[in-house]
Amino acid sequence: SDDKVVVTLLNENLGEDDAFGHFEIDVAALSRGANRFWANLTSDRYKADAEFSIIAVDFGSSNSDLPPAETRELRVQLLAVTNLPDTDTFGASDCYVVLTWCGSKFKSSTQHDTASPDWNAQEEGATATLKGDPREKLEVEAWDEDPGGDEIVGSGELSLGTLRQGETKNVHVKLSHPSGFAPVARLRLTALDFGSTPKAPAAPASVDHVQIEAHSVSCPRASDGVVTLTAHCGRRTWDLASGQLKGGDAALQPNSVRLPRIASLRVAFPADRQTVALKSLTENLVRGIPIQKSVALHGGGRITLTLTAV
Repeated sequence: SDDKVVVTLLNENLGEDDAFGHFEIDVAALSRGANRFWANLTSDRYKADAEFSIIAVDFGSSNSDLPPAETRELRVQLLAVTNLPDTDTFGASDCYVVLTWCGSKFKSSTQHDTASPDWNAQEEGATATLKGDPREKLEVEAWDEDPGGDEIVGSGELSLGTLRQGETKNVHVKLSHPSGFAPVARLRLTALDFGSTPKAPAAPASVDHVQIEAHSVSCPRASDGVVTLTAHCGRRTWDLASGQLKGGDAALQPNSVRLPRIASLRVAFPADRQTVALKSLTENLVRGIPIQKSVALHGGGRITLTLTAV
């Protein structure tokens, strides 16, 4: 379709309203459910950043073959948020997280004065049971609590289509913010009621190459500083990701790279270097389906990766 949605932000006046600016959205690019956008609005007099959520409710024949919506139960435990932007004049952020799934909503407790809020040690105020349709995405928003008005510091979405009945898995959700910061929310999901358990997938085909993307790394014993992830195969070297390690954790700025299966991964901490064989991580990969894995490192560390057989 060539149709577009035009969104205009107005400043209400007693006379004629002023336009802060507008932007256009291609209807053909919208997916069923919630679609979130960040926009830079400009006009002759104003500049503004705005966040919009457009919900595609009924797209006609394209959805006519979908089965009726099914209400399922999902338990979500909020573990932590990393790489928050500094929005407070004094001190660090007072962060809480809002989770929304098909209208079922949960607001977490607030972690005060920290750039790396951690709910891992608590259950009250960090765990919720949400109800919704597994075909819809889980929306995640991180907020900075402030007496003058709370401010959103990151938002993102997570697809639940790969969850199986009774399965528990840890996930990382990338959050976006106009400042360029890339906060990451860590969640633990449990599919309490997702229908019958699906049949086991067919045995994976032989994998020669893997698309890899790194998200975060932790090492409690490592000193603060730059951490890098590279891949090596023969004389070839690939730069995969890098980040700033602080307090044992680092959110990585990744490159999505296609690697041969026989390559090795090298994690370089400020005073340590560790190597992981990529082949050992690809045993259960199915071609074209991304799988997130948390890989143990020496000294109690871990690195989180998304792997896709190609």
